[in-house]
Amino acid sequence: MKQAVKISYTLLIIFFTNGCSTNVVSDEVEILSLIFNSQIGDYEHFGSSPPAPPLPPSFDELERYSSLDSAKLNLISIEWQQYFKQEEEYDKIVELWKIRMQNIEKKIVFFNKCRLSAQDKIWVIEEIKKYEIDSNFLNKPINWKISDIKNNSKYELIEYKIFKDSKLDTVHVGIMKFSNIGFNNEKNLAIVYFDWLCGSLCGDGNLAILEKKANIWKIKEIVNLWIS
Repeated sequence: MKQAVKISYTLLIIFFTNGCSTNVVSDEVEILSLIFNSQIGDYEHFGSSPPAPPLPPSFDELERYSSLDSAKLNLISIEWQQYFKQEEEYDKIVELWKIRMQNIEKKIVFFNKCRLSAQDKIWVIEEIKKYEIDSNFLNKPINWKISDIKNNSKYELIEYKIFKDSKLDTVHVGIMKFSNIGFNNEKNLAIVYFDWLCGSLCGDGNLAILEKKANIWKIKEIVNLWIS
């Protein structure tokens, strides 16, 4: 009898432990998927800068006129005529560039080990002071996988290692990173840092505060911490 009770007790512990673990994983997948699909995957990313607009022979001279039409009437040298012709064609060039970029297969790189800088941590800790969440979640080891995100976007996700080690013939529109996720004791409030890098001077870092109501996670607030 005692042996049967002991076995039943052990099975109950295993059941509840596995149940809790599965729930946490499910929460994490739901949170990462929600942030990715709504904050990154839902936007139009071209993956390269648009063609640069033409530069006038002299900005100072151009600014003397109240309108471009007025400048065209008065600035009649060959140099200026070439500029005005390029200016007229620029919008068409940009539209053709957009069409071309929209038809190219584009991918988003998933960097699965997010390392926050010291400054990032300071900003995050300052923001979460009003929430009952231990900031130690920022220091926990992390190794997200692409399977941790339910991708509903039009972009394919690839691992950073594939992006780094391979020469691919597709456009990579950016790299996204997520920190670990911090939960309150009731597991109905969560905080995660994420950033998006789309070039050397293109990107931003954000803190997502999420709330769980009726068993569904929703974004409560997005706090922008830096932008470039």
